[in-house]
Amino acid sequence: MTIRKSSFSTNGYIYRCTDTSCNKKKSILTGCIVKTPKILLYLFLRALFCFVISLDNIQSINAVEFSEPTYIKIKKFIDLMEHDLSRNRFIMGGNGTAVQVDEIAICRGRIIRNPTSSYDNIPNVTWLVGVIEETPEQRVIFKIVPDRYS
Repeated sequence: MTIRKSSFSTNGYIYRCTDTSCNKKKSILTGCIVKTPKILLYLFLRALFCFVISLDNIQSINAVEFSEPTYIKIKKFIDLMEHDLSRNRFIMGGNGTAVQVDEIAICRGRIIRNPTSSYDNIPNVTWLVGVIEETPEQRVIFKIVPDRYS
């Protein structure tokens, strides 16, 4: 399957079978908690970013450009996801299982491409650590940490 542009999808992209005689296709959000969003994915991710860096409602509404009731619905949904994930913890890795760990620095809404330790002392830098398990399930954990050594 390859990712293709689609005018029928809300987010503009779908997975489509590479065989020309096959018409199978599925959403790029298959397997995700947010299966059928009514908003564009990049706007949802922008709202998620505002939630993560703890902006208040007014600042978030200005950043994502929705109405206040829409942002509050998204915020409640994110709260539910956070609560569900905190209840259903799982152990990553183990014997014979590899995990990939990486960090990324975000400053003022922009990703810092090659972050170094010099960014630890700069204000407004958010460090996000991601862990991906190399199994068929590909479980993922993201965690915000105060610096890259946490």
